Amino acid sequence: MAVRRPTPIAQTPAELVTYDLSEWAAPDESDWQPGFQRWKAARRAWVAKNPDSDLGDMVSVFRAEHQGLMEMLEEDPPPPQDAIPRAP
Repeated sequence: MAVRRPTPIAQTPAELVTYDLSEWAAPDESDWQPGFQRWKAARRAWVAKNPDSDLGDMVSVFRAEHQGLMEMLEEDPPPPQDAIPRAP
């Protein structure tokens, strides 16, 4: 009887699993957003090259990125913006 072997899962580098500002921020940056963008790009590139990784498929990656973004915005919300006047 034929048995299907499970596909081996590629172990994701630890720095790609969760966002850590100290790992992704450049010394001259005062905001977390550029480092977060680099982290997202690195995760997406990893999943594209390793579709069998433990990060899951792209939908799972997008979901985790969105969750991370919401957490970052809770900790460091953007400054208030001026209201846009309504048209009469």
